[in-house]
Amino acid sequence: MKHRFTALALSLLTSWLTTSAAFATDAPKTLRIGALGGGFGKSFGTGNFAVMQAQKSLEEEFKAEGIKIEWTLFPAGPAINEALANNSIDFSDYGDLPTIIGKSVGVKTVMLAAGYRGNLTYIAVPANSPAQKIEDLKGKHVGIAKGTYFHLAFVRKLESLGLTERNVKLVNVRSAEGQSAVATGDLDAFVGPATLTKLAEGGKIRILYNNKQEPEDWKGTNALLVQEAFLKKYPDITKRFLKRFLLAAQWRSDESHRDEAQQLDARAGTDIALVQETQSGLTLTQLYNPRFDEAFINHYKNAISLAKQTGLIQKEFDVETWINRELLEQALAEIGWH
Repeated sequence: MKHRFTALALSLLTSWLTTSAAFATDAPKTLRIGALGGGFGKSFGTGNFAVMQAQKSLEEEFKAEGIKIEWTLFPAGPAINEALANNSIDFSDYGDLPTIIGKSVGVKTVMLAAGYRGNLTYIAVPANSPAQKIEDLKGKHVGIAKGTYFHLAFVRKLESLGLTERNVKLVNVRSAEGQSAVATGDLDAFVGPATLTKLAEGGKIRILYNNKQEPEDWKGTNALLVQEAFLKKYPDITKRFLKRFLLAAQWRSDESHRDEAQQLDARAGTDIALVQETQSGLTLTQLYNPRFDEAFINHYKNAISLAKQTGLIQKEFDVETWINRELLEQALAEIGWH
């Protein structure tokens, strides 16, 4: 009897050790997240990521496994594409055109949820510029960070006016350098973020256009992506990450959190007044709706089509093959967000 008990105990111990070893190898040592830092060199992200950073929700979620959380801040979406292509990050939440370009050139990602909707685009000119409308920029040097959602918004506006990129001399320039160049007159115009309005208040530039009053489909839309290989290897870890992202979106969708959430966004380097101005009159439940609803799907379909039509990508693809609708619905149900 004693030998039989010892054999059973050893069998159970071996089984437990095998299961524990399997569990230990079924989790990464580090979760690597690529976030947009507003281009100001700050160590904070924006949107849902800002909430996750401030609340340390990922650290709380994965502390039992000893998984480290690593945030890398990027100035714009194209740099995130490079990081995903180089397998140096696992997750990111960034804009429509760069995600589309990445997918079109073979960066293997899966879309897990919609991120922030309603990113605005501004066009500024030097204070003494004679330009009064976008058509006046024909033949002029226009700065823009190519491959960003600003690029797509600019192309869309040009198309509505019967123009294309070929009607201007497009100069690829990052946000900080572009804002400086338009203020000094080294560029005839610059297409970029709401921070241009602060320069305009100082009298250095003038805002020629912004797309706040344009259709919602014209505005930049973010999405949460994961490396395809990471999802296949760590499906449970991915779902848990997604649930924390959704809880952040749910928190931000609550109007009682609007002021606090805007303060979190301002930590990334954007003046709080600008954050408030760009969101004024907009419903948080729509801005932070994570679902793959008709508006979101149509936005990406239209963006993919326009990007192909204007030569920003070489081949189109079906957005439905990119998204993981089932995982999103499971995660929403598990956190009770109906």
